[in-house]
Amino acid sequence: MTNRVFAAAPLVLAPLFLSACFSGRRAAGLPVAPGQILAGQLLNIHAPNSTGWELVTSSIDGVEFAKHGDDSVETYGAQVLKFGPPAFVKPEEFLAFVKDGVAREISPRRFDLVSSDIKLWDARPYPCVRVEYVARDKKARTSMLGTKTLLLQTRALYCRHPTERELGFAIIFSHRGRAIDPNLQTLADDFIQGVDVPGR
Repeated sequence: MTNRVFAAAPLVLAPLFLSACFSGRRAAGLPVAPGQILAGQLLNIHAPNSTGWELVTSSIDGVEFAKHGDDSVETYGAQVLKFGPPAFVKPEEFLAFVKDGVAREISPRRFDLVSSDIKLWDARPYPCVRVEYVARDKKARTSMLGTKTLLLQTRALYCRHPTERELGFAIIFSHRGRAIDPNLQTLADDFIQGVDVPGR
């Protein structure tokens, strides 16, 4: 895994919110220790800093961690995905790009949007947009054949890589369950802070 995180490869526009498709039943992944580091050439990624997480996807396009909650239909997802940002100069253009992606991914046919907050984020020395939303997922898959209506919480950071101008990366933390997790912001921010550009 050391040099596979965003190794040189053709850019793939990853779905902006793959977490929205997170199934309650997943193939078994590789258990990871809390905060375990996956070091790469372009990004260093720390696993979520709590127990029970598994690495379920690892490729040149990104990584995905997952875990089940206390409830049988409760799931958590933590992802770092690669995407190709458009050729823009102004931060406002990046913000518009992310807003458009959110609007397309949170389709009213599947989701009822409860709340959302999307804004520029200047806590890093390169362009980023913070996304936070809550939606009712009307077709949340909880088994091979079954679906339920569940609440989906997502907190994410979309950034343009500071040295690879044609590379963007999304750090996404999500929770899906019958009720809101009041600790989501703290858990998400801890994971987001654990993903950084080497030397930055």
